[in-house]
Amino acid sequence: MNRYKQLKKENDQLLNTLGDSYQRLATIYIKKARGFAVKNEDTEVKVRDTLYLLKKHSDEGAICSVVIKNESEFIEERIKLLSKQYKDPDMIKGAIILAVLVILSIGWVAVSKYLSRQVHFEKPTALKISKVENNKVTLSWNAVMYAKEYSIYYEVDGETSSTYYTEKLEFTFTLEENKVYTFYVYVGENDLFGKSETSSISYTLNDGNV
Repeated sequence: MNRYKQLKKENDQLLNTLGDSYQRLATIYIKKARGFAVKNEDTEVKVRDTLYLLKKHSDEGAICSVVIKNESEFIEERIKLLSKQYKDPDMIKGAIILAVLVILSIGWVAVSKYLSRQVHFEKPTALKISKVENNKVTLSWNAVMYAKEYSIYYEVDGETSSTYYTEKLEFTFTLEENKVYTFYVYVGENDLFGKSETSSISYTLNDGNV
């Protein structure tokens, strides 16, 4: 048990040794003192001093109302000896700001999740394939509003390629001749929008392409 708690316990025990009138007065004093002052050893030491004073009168058999003619003034005078407990306005302000930020963050996450479920990126449109040179072709498409990155992959001979990513509106591939390639383009989900529908286009590389 730390010193503060020990002193507080001893003061509570000392309180119970007072005569009825003094005990009533001391109870009111202690309640106000602990509500007013900093909760530390110094406060409990000064509370103890007041209790010793009251106990002295009580043990001597002095009548409380005669020794202490004005109880309110006595209590206030003893309270003035204590160190007031101040609430730091900056700390309170900081706590309020933190609470507001937490609430806003939770709200933003909730809204983001709602939007991501309900609103999706638009589907890429106007897919086009242009032959560049030899066996290279460029796949292009129109921009999608708010999209910063596009995902592309293709299928050929029943197999699916890896997914490629680009911030541009085109991507160049190297193909094998006389094979049917099906290209797919979509916009992946982010914090605000859900994944778009996938657009596709098929293409076969041969000598007839221009």
